[in-house]
Amino acid sequence: MKVLDGSSRPATLTALTLLAGAGHLPGAAVEAVLGKILHPITGGGEPVGAIRLGAAFDDAEQGSGDGRPGLRGCRPAADDAGQEA
Repeated sequence: MKVLDGSSRPATLTALTLLAGAGHLPGAAVEAVLGKILHPITGGGEPVGAIRLGAAFDDAEQGSGDGRPGLRGCRPAADDAGQEA
């Protein structure tokens, strides 16, 4: 995963959200874990932000149509011959 600021902080949020969206993890369990591991971003000892999903993640209504979140603009991976898988 490439993160614009070079940090790996959002990797767990992204991975768990995608796994839950694909039905491999229960959403409630993912929310419980994320609630324990995601902490506010602070500046001068005060909360100034948080790690959250970006605009590429749809909400459930705009996702896959089955209540799972989706991704806008994502395409299937191409195989070695350049053909979509």
